[in-house]
Amino acid sequence: MSVQDSARDVRDFLERRCRSKGLDIPWWAPLLSAFGLVAMVTVAVLQREAAVDMVVAGLVIVVPSLSIFFIPNTGEWLKNHMWAVDLVPTLAGSAWLMSQPASAFWPQHDFAPAVLVPLTLEMVVREGFRTGTLYAIASAVVMGVFASDTPSGVGVHFLLLFVGWILGLLILAQMRALRAERQARSQEHARATEAERIRIAREIHDLVGHSLSITLLHLTAARRSVAEGDEPDEAVSALTE
Repeated sequence: MSVQDSARDVRDFLERRCRSKGLDIPWWAPLLSAFGLVAMVTVAVLQREAAVDMVVAGLVIVVPSLSIFFIPNTGEWLKNHMWAVDLVPTLAGSAWLMSQPASAFWPQHDFAPAVLVPLTLEMVVREGFRTGTLYAIASAVVMGVFASDTPSGVGVHFLLLFVGWILGLLILAQMRALRAERQARSQEHARATEAERIRIAREIHDLVGHSLSITLLHLTAARRSVAEGDEPDEAVSALTE
C-alpha cells in the first residue's frame, strides 16, 4: 500500500468518525487537536522531576481524550454524553500534573495549566455550550487551586482558557450555521424536485389525454364508416391512424 493510499484511508476514517459524532469539522481538525494535546502534555511532563508519576498523569489526560474519537456510538445516551468518558479524568490528570511544580527546564513557563485550553475548546465544540462552559469553569478552578506558576503566569493561563472557550463557541456557532444551511438546501432541493415531478406529471397527463382524444376521433370515424356502409378502405384508414 502506497503512502497516498494510507493517507487517503486515514482521511476517510477521520471523516467518517466526524460524521458519526455529528461534527461538521474538517477531517484534519481532530488530528491537529490530538497532536497539539500530546505535544503540550509531553512538554509539561518533561518539565517535572517525578518522571514516572508525571507520565501516569499525562496518560490519564491523553488516553481518555483521544479515545473519545475512536469509541463507537453503541447507544444514543453515549453519543449524547461523551463527556462522561473524559471530563473527570482530564481534570484530575491536569490537577495531578500541576501539583508538581515545573523545575526541570523552562520553569518560568509552565505548560501544565495550558493543557486545559485545547481540552476546553474541544469540549465546547463536541458537547455544546452548557457542558463546555461547565468544563471551562471547572478548568479555571483547577488552575486556581493547583497551578504553581507565578500570579502573572496564572493570569496568562486564565486568559488563554477564556480564548479557548471563545474559539470553541465560534466553531460551534459555525457548525450550527453550516448544518442549518445544509438543511435549508436539502429542503429547497426536495421542493424543487417535487415541483419538477408535478410539472412532468401534468405534461404527461396532457399528452396522454390529447393522444386518447385523437384515438377516440379515429375510432368514431371508423365506426361511422362501418355503420353507414361507406367504403371499407375509409374504415381501415381510420383504424390504422
